[in-house]
Amino acid sequence: MPIQLELPQGFYDEIQEALRGVYRHAIEQARRDTATVKEYLTVAEASELHISASETLIRKWIAENGLPKYEIGGKTYIKKQDLYDFIERHRQ
Repeated sequence: MPIQLELPQGFYDEIQEALRGVYRHAIEQARRDTATVKEYLTVAEASELHISASETLIRKWIAENGLPKYEIGGKTYIKKQDLYDFIERHRQ
């Protein structure tokens, strides 16, 4: 004879919230992983490369410091190697 257990609704709610957190984390990681294999990145993707640079700072590097950019269809792209070279040239 099977045993049936009744669990409180809070238990199900906690599991559901935990799964949402795991899912969000997995999606964020997948986005970061995608950026690591792409040669050209949007400014947002470039800021997610763990280089401690916000989108605002990257746009400043483009406008004031000569970081090369590519504009296609109204979107700004940065070649990943150009970004790494730029950072290396400005190392102190």
